Amino acid sequence: MRVREKQYGNVFEVFGVYWHADRTYFCCLNHVDSALNVICETEAEVIDAQLGAHFVFHRTANAMNGVFHGLLLANSLLDRVLEYEREAYHEFLRLLENERQ
Repeated sequence: MRVREKQYGNVFEVFGVYWHADRTYFCCLNHVDSALNVICETEAEVIDAQLGAHFVFHRTANAMNGVFHGLLLANSLLDRVLEYEREAYHEFLRLLENERQ
């Protein structure tokens, strides 16, 4: 899945989609910040809606229900990457690269 940020036109690959307070949020890789940034649906346009087979439904303790890339969940990286832990971000990139080979 890919989205385009409306304000700047940047295109991001999506690795998670969740719903909270009647809004949809996209978790996107941001190579500049070395983080998984969250973009609200009102700030983005979906340009490729296909999620792919690697996405898994996940319910968090804080009622953040969504679908996330399985590598984030299987390796307990989701919370750490969302909290801008650089080490977790690089681990996720390494796992993605291995998966794509």
